[in-house]
Amino acid sequence: MSEIEFIEKIEDDGQTDIEFIEEIGHGGQAKIFKAKKTKYCLEFVVVKMYLNSGDEDWMREVEISRQLRCSHIVEFYCVEHDAIMMEYIEGGDLSNSISAGLVESWETKNRIAKQVSLALTYLHAQDIIHCDIKSANILLTRNLNAKVCDFGRARKMGQSGGDGTIPWMAPELFSEPPQYSAKSDIYALGMVMWEMASGCIQPYQGHTPDGMIYCIMSQNTPWIPDNTPEPYGTCISACWKPEPGERPAAADILPGISGRLHSNGIDDPKMPKDDLDKLSQSLSSSKSDMAKRFNKLGSIYYDGIIVKRDYQKSREWYLKASDAGDSDADLHIGMMYNHGHGVEKDPAEAIKWYLKASDAGEPLAMFVIGSMYHDGKGVNQDYTKAMEWFLKASDGGDSSALFNIGGMYYHGHGVKQDYAQAMEWYLKASHAKHSDAQFNIGSMYRDGQGVQQDYVKAMEWFRKASDAGDPSAHFNIGVMYYHGQGIEQDYAKAMEWFLKASDSKHSGAIFNIGLMHRDGRGVEQDYAKAIDWFTKASKGGHSGATFNIGMMHYHGRGVKQSNIEAKYWFLKASKMGHSGAMLNIGGIYYNSQNYTNAMKWFLKASNAGHSSAQVNIGMMYRDGHGVDENSTEAMKWFLKASDAGHSSALANIGMMYYGGYGVDQDLINLDTKFNIGMMYHDGQGVEQDYTKAMEWYLMASNAGHSEAMFDIAGMYYNGYGIKQDLTKAAEWFLKASEAGNSSAQANVGVMYRDGLGVEQDYSKAMKLFLEASNVGQSEAMFNIGGLYYHGHGVEQDYTHAVEWYLKASNAGHPRAQVNIGVMYRDGQGTGKDFAEAMVWFLKASDTGDSDAQFNIGGMYRDGYGVEQDYAKAMEWYLRASNAGHSGAKANIGVLYFDGNGVEKDHAKAMEWFLKASDAGDSDAKFNIGLMHRDGQGVEQDNAKAIEWFLKASDAGHSGAQINIGLMYYDGQGVAQDNTKAMEWFLKASGTAGSGSQVISLMHTDIQGVEQDDIASMLRDILI
Repeated sequence: MSEIEFIEKIEDDGQTDIEFIEEIGHGGQAKIFKAKKTKYCLEFVVVKMYLNSGDEDWMREVEISRQLRCSHIVEFYCVEHDAIMMEYIEGGDLSNSISAGLVESWETKNRIAKQVSLALTYLHAQDIIHCDIKSANILLTRNLNAKVCDFGRARKMGQSGGDGTIPWMAPELFSEPPQYSAKSDIYALGMVMWEMASGCIQPYQGHTPDGMIYCIMSQNTPWIPDNTPEPYGTCISACWKPEPGERPAAADILPGISGRLHSNGIDDPKMPKDDLDKLSQSLSSSKSDMAKRFNKLGSIYYDGIIVKRDYQKSREWYLKASDAGDSDADLHIGMMYNHGHGVEKDPAEAIKWYLKASDAGEPLAMFVIGSMYHDGKGVNQDYTKAMEWFLKASDGGDSSALFNIGGMYYHGHGVKQDYAQAMEWYLKASHAKHSDAQFNIGSMYRDGQGVQQDYVKAMEWFRKASDAGDPSAHFNIGVMYYHGQGIEQDYAKAMEWFLKASDSKHSGAIFNIGLMHRDGRGVEQDYAKAIDWFTKASKGGHSGATFNIGMMHYHGRGVKQSNIEAKYWFLKASKMGHSGAMLNIGGIYYNSQNYTNAMKWFLKASNAGHSSAQVNIGMMYRDGHGVDENSTEAMKWFLKASDAGHSSALANIGMMYYGGYGVDQDLINLDTKFNIGMMYHDGQGVEQDYTKAMEWYLMASNAGHSEAMFDIAGMYYNGYGIKQDLTKAAEWFLKASEAGNSSAQANVGVMYRDGLGVEQDYSKAMKLFLEASNVGQSEAMFNIGGLYYHGHGVEQDYTHAVEWYLKASNAGHPRAQVNIGVMYRDGQGTGKDFAEAMVWFLKASDTGDSDAQFNIGGMYRDGYGVEQDYAKAMEWYLRASNAGHSGAKANIGVLYFDGNGVEKDHAKAMEWFLKASDAGDSDAKFNIGLMHRDGQGVEQDNAKAIEWFLKASDAGHSGAQINIGLMYYDGQGVAQDNTKAMEWFLKASGTAGSGSQVISLMHTDIQGVEQDDIASMLRDILI
C-alpha cells in the first residue's frame, strides 16, 4: 500500500485505537502526547489535543495540514476525537538539539537549512505562509534530518491575521497593519540559521519584548560569528534584508548554501514519481475531477516546485486534462505555444488553444487573445480585434480587460479618443479592485481628463491605489501634499509619502527626497543627505538625480566645488539622455572658451529638445564664437527656441530686430510675433514696454492673429501704454471675434450689454454671447444666464437663467456654480433648497472661488440648510478673506462686533472693517462711520463719522447717505442744516426731488437708523 493510499484509508475509517504513552509538550492552546496507533500497526504517533477544538487555530491547522505532502514537513494522519494525529519524530526539536550540542558540524547545519528551505519552497508554492518558523517548530529525525511542524498560525497568502514569536518576526510584521508574506518566513529562516551558527537557541537573549522589537525595527540584527562559512553567512544576511522584496525566495536559498542536497546522501525531498502516479489514480470516477487532477499534475511539472520542471510531461498532463474537458488546461497549452515552453514557439497554434478555452467561457483566454492583437505579438496588430476580445473578456468579469478597454479609449487605440469613456471603463475595473485603474482615475481627476479637474477626488483615488500597495500612488500623494493640490500644502507629509514610495524603489520618490533635503522643505536643509538620496536614485537609473549630483559638485553644495566632478556626473546623465546635462557640459566648455566643444554639446542638447541650448547656439552665431558671425543663422536658432516657448529667445529676437541686425520681419512667424508682443506687454525677460508690445501685436494682427487682436483690444480697454479708448477696444474685439476668437465675442457682448464704447444693445449682446457659447465659451454661457436673470433684452426668466448657469458650470465656470447656489438658496427658478445651494457653493469653493466661500460662511451664520454655527461661518469667511473677498472681511468684523462665535471685540471689529474698506467694501466704510458716531471701539468723533459716511456714500451706500442727512438734521459734526439734510435724503432715495419717493424712505429698513426716527424727521422737513 502506498503512502497516499494509507493516508486516505486512515481518513476514511475515522476512529481507531489510540494508546497514550506520555505528554511530550504543552502550550497555552494545546497539549501534545506520544501515543501508539495499534490498529494500523504504527509504532508511535503524535496526538495534538487543542484545549478548544473549535477555535480558529485548530480549524486552520487541520485545514492546512491535511493538504500537505512533503518529506520535510511533519505528516498529518487524521483527526479523531477532536485531536490531530500526526507523524512522530523521535529526535525532538532543533532548539533542544542545538542546546545539547548535537548540531555542531557545518555539514549538518547546511543540511538542516536546505531541508527547511525546501519545506518553505513547497509551502509557498501552495500559497501558504507558516508565520512561526523557529527552531522549536523544526523537528529532527535520529539522522538529524529536518521536518517543519506546527501550522496553528499558518495563513493562506493574502489572508490577514497571524502573529509569530517576536525574535523570529520580520520588521514588516510590526507595521500597522502587519504585512505578512512568504518573505516573512524567509526572515525567520535566517534567524534559525543564526541559531545553528551561534549555538544560541534564542536571538536577542536578555532583552525585554519591547527591546527585541526595537532591535528588529532598527535593523540591529545579531552578530554573525566570525567562524561562519562565507556562503552560509551570506545567506543569513540576505534573509535579514529589511525590505521584503530584497530577500531571496526559499528556492533561491538552496544554491546559496554550498553543495546540493543529493550529494550528501539525503533523501530527495521532491515528491516521488510513484506518489505522482498514485495522485492521479486516486481520483474519483468523475470526469470533471479527473480533468482537474490532470490539470494539477500539469501545473506541478510546469512550475517545477515539487518535482523537477518538465515542460514535456506538463504538456502531456495538460493534454489529458484538455481531452477531459478542462478549459484551464487549454489556456495553459496556449501559453506554452505562445512562450515556447516545451514546444516550438508558435503564436498561431497558441491562438487556436486560446480560442478553444475562450469558447468554453475562459475570460483570461479572451483577455490574452485581446492582448496579442493589441500589442501585435504573434499576430498583426489590430486594435479593433483587440477591443472585440477585451469586451468579451469583460463580460466574464476580467478586471484587466475592463482596464485595457479604458486604456484604448484613453489613447484612442482602435476607437476615437474619449476620456469620458476611458473614465467609465476604469471605474468598472476599479470596482473589481484593479489598483492600476484606481491610479489612472486619480490621474484623470488631477489632470481634468474626461472629468472636471478635481484634486480632492484625485487624492481619494490615489489613496485607494495606495492602499493596494501601488508605489506610484504613494508618490503622487506625496506630490499633491508638496504642491498643496486638493489638500493643505504639507512638506512633512509629502516627505512621508515619498519615503513610502521609496521603499518600493520608486526612483522619482527617491529623487524628490533628495530635492527636499537640498532645499530644506519638510526637513532641515542637508546637502550631504541630498547627495545620498540623489545617488540612490541615480543607481536606479534616474537621469535627473544624476544631473543634480553634477549640479551639487558644480556649485560646491555638500561637497568641494569641482568642475571636473561636475562634468563627470553631467556626462553620466547625458548618457541617460538628460538634455540639461548636455547643456551644462556645453556651458563648461563655453566658459573655458573651448567654443568648438561647446557648440558640439549645445547641438546635442538641442537635438534632445533643450530650447536653452538653441538660444546659446543662436548667441554663438550672433557673436561669432567658434563660428563665423551670421545673424541669419542666429535668428534661425532663436526662432527655433521661441517655437518651444523660450522667453529668452523672444528677447533675443526683439534685441536683434531693434539692434540693427537687419532682421526681416517676414522671417518671423506669426505666433512668434505675438509671443514677442506678450513678452514686452508683461515684461518677461525684458523691460515692460507697451509701445513695443503694440508694435509686435499689430504685426501679428495684420497677418490675421486673433489673439493679437484680442490683446490690442485689451490695451485700448485698459489704457495700457495708450489713452483708454473703449470705442477702439470694441472695434478690436469685433475684429478678433470675426477672426474666430470666442473670448473676444464674449467681450464684445459685454460691451454691448453695458454700453461701453458702443450704444447699449442687449439683443446684439445676446447674439454675440450665443455665438461664443456655441464653441464652448463658458463666460458667454454665464453672461446669457445673467441676461435672463436680470431680464435684460429678454423677459426675466429664472428657469432659463438656471439652465444657462448649468451649461456654464459644466464648462468649468465657478461663478456660474455660485449663482446656481444663490438661486437654490433664494428659490429663484428652482424650489428653495438650502442643501442643494450648499452643494453648489462647495463645488465652486473647490476651485478656490471666494464668492462661494463667502456664501458658505453666510449659510453657517444664518443656519440655512445647516445648523447655525458661527465658528464655521468664521472659518469660511477667513478662507474667502484670504482670497481677497472684501465682503468676507466686513462680515468677520460684524462677528467680532456682535460677539458671535468669538469674544465680542470692537477693536478687532474695527481692524477687519478697515481691511474690508481698503478692499473697497462700502458696508465696511459705513460701519466704521457708525462706530465713530457711537464711540464703539474708538473714541466718539462725529467729524470722522461724517468722513466715513461720505466714503461709503461715494460707493452708493444709501444707509450712509441717510445718516449724513440725519447728522445735518441734528447738527452732529456739521452745522445744523435742514436743506442739506433733505439733499442727502433725496440722494438716498435716488430720485433727486420726488417727494413721494422721499416719503417711501419712511418704509425702508436702513441699517444703523431707527425707522421711526427717519419718518418723523422726514415729515418735519417736508412740512
